[in-house]
Amino acid sequence: MTRSQERVIRIAIVDDDHLLLGVFSSLMKRSGYHAHFFMDAFKALEKISAVKGHYDLVITDIQMPRM
Repeated sequence: MTRSQERVIRIAIVDDDHLLLGVFSSLMKRSGYHAHFFMDAFKALEKISAVKGHYDLVITDIQMPRM
């Protein structure tokens, strides 16, 4: 199976640290993963709930503002 035929792994990353999200972004791009990044936990929950089954992995900070 070629890389173009493989199923795309979708990842959601939630963190309020802009620098950390930048690091994650670089790692995801180099690894070939399709990732969405969120700095707001409520917006992340809305998006993740709206696309049920679309994310294979969610990585999140456990202490987020307003949560």
